[in-house]
Amino acid sequence: DYSDDFNPILTLGLLRLVFRGLLDISEYLGEDADRREKWNHILTHLSDFPTQEREGKTVFRYTERGMDWCDGNSLGVQHIFPAGAIGLSSDEKLLEIARDTVTVMHRWSDYNAFPTFFTAAARVGYDPEIILSKFKEQFLNHSFPNLFSYYGGGGIECCSAVPSCINEMLFQSHEGILRFFPVWERKKDAAFCRLRGYGAFVVSAELKNGVVGCVALTSEKGRPCSVLCPWESGMTVLENGAPVPCELRETRDGTVYTFETRAGGQYNMEPKKE
Repeated sequence: DYSDDFNPILTLGLLRLVFRGLLDISEYLGEDADRREKWNHILTHLSDFPTQEREGKTVFRYTERGMDWCDGNSLGVQHIFPAGAIGLSSDEKLLEIARDTVTVMHRWSDYNAFPTFFTAAARVGYDPEIILSKFKEQFLNHSFPNLFSYYGGGGIECCSAVPSCINEMLFQSHEGILRFFPVWERKKDAAFCRLRGYGAFVVSAELKNGVVGCVALTSEKGRPCSVLCPWESGMTVLENGAPVPCELRETRDGTVYTFETRAGGQYNMEPKKE
């Protein structure tokens, strides 16, 4: 009986997703401008995510009042993924709570958690070595020779776990900032080709010998693009070989470059030459 539950954490996360989406879509389409103030008021007045102490760590509570914990699902991190309410740009304390929740939940092998738990861990910057090692355990214990993962149910949703998590380790954009290889061991070479980012961007990049190479980006809708610079020297954005003006903003994680794009435009990002 969950009738006494108050402020379930997943509901709080999904409400943030809905109202942020309403504001973004409304502004992009130029519709319902008179409703944005109300939507923003609701968004900014939602309750904080409830927390509790477990195993000496501050972790998320499943509800503010009612169910505090469950040993058989991943609802305790689904406000992170798929709801997208927490990410690498979030408050550092909130990120610490999120990572500690992943540690205490320890749902790497769980018949309900596989499609969301790994990706939620990647979203908040959990140790990539642990994520990959736990994936290998699942392949050994819960997959057929073709690597189809089985957990007694779920079917196609279980197939989403590996690509969604690996993609988030290589490339994140759900907070409006493109991040390249944000949750990847720098000593492991990697590359991705034509992954889709928020804002209708199609992106390819490579990491080799610990250094990000040239990044290629296509803008499908001509929206402004914000990128967390992956190079200490700064970066240059080019369209057809010509430099593109950028606006710079300092953040906790480094310098964010924002530039205008045109629909169908193709852009390259490379380290700034000294």
